[in-house]
Amino acid sequence: MSRLFQPVFGQQLQLPPERDLFRLAEQVSKLNPAQQPQILCTVGTEDHEPYYIYEQNQNLRAHFERLPLNFTYMEWPGAHEWEFWDRSVAIAIDRFFCPGFAARQQQSWTSPIHEEKAHG
Repeated sequence: MSRLFQPVFGQQLQLPPERDLFRLAEQVSKLNPAQQPQILCTVGTEDHEPYYIYEQNQNLRAHFERLPLNFTYMEWPGAHEWEFWDRSVAIAIDRFFCPGFAARQQQSWTSPIHEEKAHG
């Protein structure tokens, strides 16, 4: 397991401050809202073991909700797999670059999305 995580967390397997999303969110939340990046978080509700990605995203979401941030959180059934990622990328393209893109893709999506609008 350390072979997998050492490139990200270093020899001591500690998260560097510049990669800590909780810390970065606190810094960004202090910016003027017009200067804050738009944040999109998508997660599959079945993305649990071995990395507990769903649970980690719930913790991140709770932290973001306590801050004045411009973020959107979305979840739907799925796990860490290509079908989930294809959908997430289509939504990101729609949100940030090409409005209407996700609507043109959604006929191939099989599960509903639960979305919470941006906070802040």
